[in-house]
Amino acid sequence: MIGATRDFWGEKEVGGPAMLEIPSWVPNAIGALAQSAYAEAVLRPVEPFPSYAEAIRRLATDERMHEVWTELYRIQGGAGRGGAYVHAARADMVRVCPQFSGVEHISRESDEHGRVQDQAAAVLFLVVTGNALWDRRYDVGPRTRTEAELNEEINALRQLADRTEGCAGEYERLGFWREAATLRHFVTDTRRQADLRRPDSRNPWIVKRLSRRAGDDWDRGLVIEITQTCGMLFGKKMLGTVSTLSNVALDRNDITKSTVQGMVKRLR
Repeated sequence: MIGATRDFWGEKEVGGPAMLEIPSWVPNAIGALAQSAYAEAVLRPVEPFPSYAEAIRRLATDERMHEVWTELYRIQGGAGRGGAYVHAARADMVRVCPQFSGVEHISRESDEHGRVQDQAAAVLFLVVTGNALWDRRYDVGPRTRTEAELNEEINALRQLADRTEGCAGEYERLGFWREAATLRHFVTDTRRQADLRRPDSRNPWIVKRLSRRAGDDWDRGLVIEITQTCGMLFGKKMLGTVSTLSNVALDRNDITKSTVQGMVKRLR
């Protein structure tokens, strides 16, 4: 009904698109970004957009996020000193983020340091909430995989290549030279794909075994992605901030700093 006001889970609708009731402690740049993304997400009723809208709502309104924004905007020597940020964002790394085009406009009226800090915080917000857009039914996205899982795929690909090589020889024996050459092209590509799947000890998304301590492979992948993003943007793993962001994003409260530390050992 036009003119009606509805409050629900921190959400208000006033005769138009749904709006979030964003707390005053949320940075202005983040609040504006959250409102825009949420209004667009709720217009799409099919999955994964409802999950995405819910992720935006949590990161924009959950009380635990207060400590995240306080930490990211903490000033050396205290707010009244006018010093640099304790966790100053790296402008060069902010600019190369895939999300930069969506945050470049933020805080243009601010000084350079304030603008870059707002942009970095906005990129982090987009990375965390954007995880909800992955379709977990498919083998894509930032999820962890075990070495055993990869080795099984490698063996299957190599066996397929060997069988195809045998078929190519049969085609060649019967005079189908072109078909044999095509099959051998598939053999070469299949073996190359098998080699590319070899587990890399430096890859944080490749784990030795499954662990349900931090949820499933998608949850664990999100924690690693948040940690990697913090390291790229601010030059630090920021384990406490990562644990809070992970708990809010996943609607949990059991991911601790030590839990995060155990999952990101391979990150430099």
